[in-house]
Amino acid sequence: ITDYKAVQECLRYSEEGSKEVGQSYVITTFDLGVCMKAYPLIFRQPLKHKKHIVLIGAFHVICAYFKMIGKKMDGQDSLMSWKLA
Repeated sequence: ITDYKAVQECLRYSEEGSKEVGQSYVITTFDLGVCMKAYPLIFRQPLKHKKHIVLIGAFHVICAYFKMIGKKMDGQDSLMSWKLA
């Protein structure tokens, strides 16, 4: 999804689905690219989207976690190789 209108439609459908099952909040999970489109829409109209909770999907959270672990390990490896030299 790369279009703001498509993201708005997803948010609207999520809101309708939440109403159908009696949820007071709308919880929607998107991948990182769609979140980058959804957050500005929500922040521009806070009253309209006051019950929306948009989450980044687990895949991108795990990728960020592994990236952090890799950076920490890279720092340790370079420090250990410096001590051995």
